[in-house]
Amino acid sequence: MKILLLEDERMLRESLREYLETLGHEVKECEGGEKALALGLSQPFDLFLFDVSTPQKSGFEVAKELSSRRILTPLIFMTARVEIEDISKGFELGCIDYIKKPFHLKELALRLQNLPQKTSAPRLIALGGHYAFDLATATLYEGEHPKNLTPRQREILKLLCENQGKVVDFDLFRERIYTEGFVDNATIRAEVSRLKKLFDEEFIQNIRALGYSIA
Repeated sequence: MKILLLEDERMLRESLREYLETLGHEVKECEGGEKALALGLSQPFDLFLFDVSTPQKSGFEVAKELSSRRILTPLIFMTARVEIEDISKGFELGCIDYIKKPFHLKELALRLQNLPQKTSAPRLIALGGHYAFDLATATLYEGEHPKNLTPRQREILKLLCENQGKVVDFDLFRERIYTEGFVDNATIRAEVSRLKKLFDEEFIQNIRALGYSIA
C-alpha cells in the first residue's frame, strides 16, 4: 500500500516509516499538517495514518479538509487521547480505526491486515481548487456534484490523472485513446483544448511540442 504518515514526533515517525517499509509498503512521511494536506490533495494514497496533535494543522483538520474535497481514503488516527469526544470526532471525520498511543508496532500490522475486509481506497485525484476525478468510475466532480463529460473527455482526463506529474505525450494518447486509427497531433490538441474549456482553472498544462500534464 501507499501510505501517508502524519506524525510530529521524529523518532516515532521514523520507526513507523521503517517498520511499514519492511512490510512492503510505500510511505510518505510528514511532520506537520500543511505538508500532509498538500500531499493528500496531490497524490493518491491507499491509507492515511494520522496523529491527531500535529503542528500547523491537526490530524483532525487535515482529515476534514481532505474529506471536503472528496478525498475519502481510509484513515487511521493515532493518539494518546482517550476522551469519548475525541474518539467520536475521529469517526465523524471518517476514520475506520483508532490506535491508542503508545502501541506496539505489531498491533499496527494486525490492523493493516484487516483493511481489505473493512474498505477499499477510492482513487480520487484532486484537480485545482474544487475539482476531483474518481479513477475507479472515471467521474469528474465539481465540489460535490458530478460533471458531464463525453466518453472521449473521460478517457483523456483519466489518462492524464493516471500519469499525474508526468508528461503524457502524443504517442501515448494514440496508444491508449485513439485506437480506432491514426490521428495527428493537431486533432489531439483540439480535443484537449475543448476539455480545458470546461474548467475555470488551469490544471491541465500544455508541454510544448511534447503533450500534456497534470501537476
